[in-house]
Amino acid sequence: MSLPVRGHLHHAIPSWVDEKDKWFVTICCQPRGRNQLASPVTAAVYRGALAFYEAKGLMKPVVSVLMPDHLHIVAQFDHRKGMPRSVAGLKQHLARHAGISWQKGFFDHRLRGEHEVAEKCRYVRNNPVRAGLCANADDWPFTY
Repeated sequence: MSLPVRGHLHHAIPSWVDEKDKWFVTICCQPRGRNQLASPVTAAVYRGALAFYEAKGLMKPVVSVLMPDHLHIVAQFDHRKGMPRSVAGLKQHLARHAGISWQKGFFDHRLRGEHEVAEKCRYVRNNPVRAGLCANADDWPFTY
């Protein structure tokens, strides 16, 4: 028996979704298990990219964390430009300026209501603690 073929996710934001809705996004490095993101140099490049995207109105970050081999972000995205375009641009910028190798694609989930936003923000902030990288979320230097 053959395995099912995984379909391609387009990540387009449906027209009926409120522009104020926030999204939880995970982007993974290739290969997994190697620290490419949790460094002061990469963090500076990432921080600059987030500021640029926010100033351009493409993305409004709520919280983000750089883990060694992936990142999480909770953000609003400009519906006219689309989430895939913003995420692709962010990945390209980090690849070019910090040498990051990315897996193809990304994971996204629309957060429904402020209770889900608060829950995902806690999840993002505490990700380094769950991974054993620090004892307290406030101690992780790669959270924004």
